[in-house]
Amino acid sequence: MSLLAVFLVVFIGGPLVFRLLTRGKPDRRSLRALVLLAFLCAVAGMAIRYGVAQYWGENLLASMGAIACIWLGWIAVLAFVAQVLRRAYPGPVTQRWTNVLGILATTLPWFGLIWASTVAA
Repeated sequence: MSLLAVFLVVFIGGPLVFRLLTRGKPDRRSLRALVLLAFLCAVAGMAIRYGVAQYWGENLLASMGAIACIWLGWIAVLAFVAQVLRRAYPGPVTQRWTNVLGILATTLPWFGLIWASTVAA
């Protein structure tokens, strides 16, 4: 997958997923669901990464699946933090800033990928 495709997924898909996860009210049930999603994504990503380690880097589907699971777990953690802040400090200012910072934070893995690409080159 080219860096352009990854760029589009990260900068369009990530914020959209974040907005989808933070769409509801910050009640206990939605917070539990976000924690469960983050945990399951992390476990699935690590299980793929280390469970089939012989395919890591060789099988594109296994590698991208593990990375996607870990990234979705990252977005779920960001959504959880945003919802906790919205619950603790209800109001439009908190809503606005958690949206902005959460959407920006979904793109952080892209900068890590680019940094790793430039260091390795």
